[in-house]
Amino acid sequence: MRKKDVWAALFCTAALGVGLYCLWGWNRSIEVGFTVLTTQPDPQDLYDEDTQEQADEEIEALKETNAYTVEAPLLIADPYGTNTTGVYLYFESEQPASVSYEISTADDRYGSFSRTLSETPSLDHEYQLLGMVPEQENEVTVQISYEDGTADTLCFTYEAPALRGNGETILEQEEGESEATLTDGLYAILGNDNDSGQQQYLYYYDNDGVVRAEIPLGEYRCDRIVLEDDLMFISVEEDKIAALDALGQVVRLYDTGAYSMHHDFISDGEGNLLILASRDDAQTVEDQIIVLDLDSGAITAQLDMGEMLSAYRAQTSADDTDWDWLHLNAIQEKDGDILVSSRETSTIICIEDFMDDPHLDYMIADERIWADSGYEDLLLTQSEAFKPQYGQHSLTCLEDDEPGDGQYEMILFDNNLGISTSNTDIPWSTFEGLSTSGSDENGTSHYYKYLVDEEAGTYTLLESIDLPYSAYVSSVQLLDDHVITDSGMQGVFQEYDADGKLIRSFTVDAENYLYRVYKYTFEGFYFSR
Repeated sequence: MRKKDVWAALFCTAALGVGLYCLWGWNRSIEVGFTVLTTQPDPQDLYDEDTQEQADEEIEALKETNAYTVEAPLLIADPYGTNTTGVYLYFESEQPASVSYEISTADDRYGSFSRTLSETPSLDHEYQLLGMVPEQENEVTVQISYEDGTADTLCFTYEAPALRGNGETILEQEEGESEATLTDGLYAILGNDNDSGQQQYLYYYDNDGVVRAEIPLGEYRCDRIVLEDDLMFISVEEDKIAALDALGQVVRLYDTGAYSMHHDFISDGEGNLLILASRDDAQTVEDQIIVLDLDSGAITAQLDMGEMLSAYRAQTSADDTDWDWLHLNAIQEKDGDILVSSRETSTIICIEDFMDDPHLDYMIADERIWADSGYEDLLLTQSEAFKPQYGQHSLTCLEDDEPGDGQYEMILFDNNLGISTSNTDIPWSTFEGLSTSGSDENGTSHYYKYLVDEEAGTYTLLESIDLPYSAYVSSVQLLDDHVITDSGMQGVFQEYDADGKLIRSFTVDAENYLYRVYKYTFEGFYFSR
């Protein structure tokens, strides 16, 4: 059977168990039994441009041969295979209309989920509906509001399939002392890592701890979500980044060639992704930074940290397998410069003029780590005494908070772990206030917010929150003055109010750990701004 014939065969109709009900107060409540056309790519072929194009061609053929209206829309369950509980919705309205929707179930534990899909009135309507609860009969209400003040309400039910991965339908939760309201958005679980070689998944959870999407990946986790130019960029394999549109179609795949990604990638705002990488044929690992041109797909080997810090690298040694002498785990861009986080040296490194003439500018670290290394003159000094970061992750520059010329703020997850397997000369046991074991039952990690004064050559600790100890991985995020944290080794993520008081804590039954948890509103992508 030819591939096109296979796709045609995969399109089948499945009658929904339709729960019909009326909403009062609107001009018209349309109660019709909908049909969902279901097709899903083979998971092995999911991140393949030909596979995705064929699915899109099938959908376009349906739209061309049938008239889909408010009374009889087209619904397809996860047509691109990129959201196991998602539903594609398409219809045309006779008048310009805006659209919103709400999902509820008979089980009160799951609450309701509502979003606005479009606020700008339109005649053509094409969306992906997120929020269906797995293995539940979801009552879906689509509200279509016309410019003349009238409205239609469409009602249908959809029994979403079970999750394919190890995600949970609802998470264990614990309320904190703060009575503040949680920020809007969905918590994205970036790397509930399965064992190597297994398929990975990206999950979205709402403020009630209910799963609202399951996005299959390849055999590598999603390190970060980058939203840009109406696309969502995610890592799906160690050597592949996928660009998805809001409907869930994979519109482009990028290959990193002779490099394997690790830990982090960001947009520079100029049409490039800056990616932390390892060169596949090198003994040293996690010490390269490459640039992906999103237009051409070209990869540029922009910076080898082994060359930039060659004198320090010579002071380190390899273990039985890899030479992990620096272990970069986060990257940020700031006005043409970049900052990278090195776990192995517990150091934040600023590299000036990254794209044109990259060179070391300064470093932020405990000065004892770099004593007699030849790089000690690059260290910023503390404006007042405090315990600096150790084994840190999730470095983030706060571009909106610029207190003055030459100053900026940054946040990070201070793992508070002092270990350097490649350099046993660092006397970690003499450092106070930190852990030297990955399983320290009395350990404490921290949310840190720094003020960096590049002109004065200083850094200051502005804010700190004690967090559940996580020796490795983990993340922090500042969202609408709230702090989102992930103590990854414990499988716990939390949201704190502007005063640093805990609002709510969520616990995930992680097989290994939670790499990162960031919260996204997805406004301007899945949902209206």
